[in-house]
Amino acid sequence: MKNFLILGNIIAAGYKDIFPLFKTQKMRIGYKNTRTTKFLLPNGEYASTSSSVYFTNFPVQKDYIELSDEIPTEKFDNYDAVNVNSVKKIPKDYHGVIGVPLNFLVKWNEDQFKIVGCLHTRWNPDVYDFGFPFVDGKMKFIRILIQRNDNEKH
Repeated sequence: MKNFLILGNIIAAGYKDIFPLFKTQKMRIGYKNTRTTKFLLPNGEYASTSSSVYFTNFPVQKDYIELSDEIPTEKFDNYDAVNVNSVKKIPKDYHGVIGVPLNFLVKWNEDQFKIVGCLHTRWNPDVYDFGFPFVDGKMKFIRILIQRNDNEKH
């Protein structure tokens, strides 16, 4: 596979053909991310996108995510995992499966967490997509399912 660096919207990380590249560690998000990016179009006009990130297969070393002392209480209705609504709320003393927002991928340290799958649609339930994320009957936006690595170094 050739090396690549692609600027795109973070939402693309949840796409059917893109997410498996994260799960298999063939793609990651680079260092610099932007809130709004303007593109010059061939006709001379500008277009913009928000929440832009760099998708790459270059090596990217990220710091460990600082974990929270809070114990998560929300559980998914349809999958055996706890839900946290912010990367800052990932618990330090929990080793089960955790559903985190898509922007987790921006801070993801592959030595600290492995990706188990996602709760999104049901693209491929036998492999990695375990259905829509519901908590107390309310559907959440895409959740990445993660778990602490057993070989985590401190």
